Amino acid sequence: MIANGGSASGVLAGAAIVQRPELFGAALIEYPRLDMIRYHLFTGATARVKELGSPDDPEQFKTLYAYSPYHNLKQNSCYPATLVVVGEKDEITPPLHGYKFTAALQEVQKCENPALIKVVRESGHYSYGRDTEEYADTWADIWSFVVCSLNLDVPGFKDF
Repeated sequence: MIANGGSASGVLAGAAIVQRPELFGAALIEYPRLDMIRYHLFTGATARVKELGSPDDPEQFKTLYAYSPYHNLKQNSCYPATLVVVGEKDEITPPLHGYKFTAALQEVQKCENPALIKVVRESGHYSYGRDTEEYADTWADIWSFVVCSLNLDVPGFKDF
């Protein structure tokens, strides 16, 4: 099974693999918000405080911290193979979330499962700013990651 989420649901996929890593063979987290304690300090995220909660409020801080993927990674754990995709110019979910989470995941990962990041250059949230070739390249990378991580038998795939 693969955990998958992007944008607003990226935090859900991140929280799922952090809380129950044994349930997933891989994770694909696209354009996510993963640091729920500092998310409101960057770009337009202050507009999301009503929706997501405020880390500045002590009660809401407890809830946000409890599920924040970045803050709940545990040392010497085995998390599923993970690919985080970020847009270099994303102002909705700044790429710093993906950078921080991927680096922290690499630091605590005890097993051989990779923690990778795909930075989509000159791109904003999801496909904003990407040309057709970059869009196709990104999906080729994503599907290659999924096939290899789950060890899927795809005819002709190994011939490349």
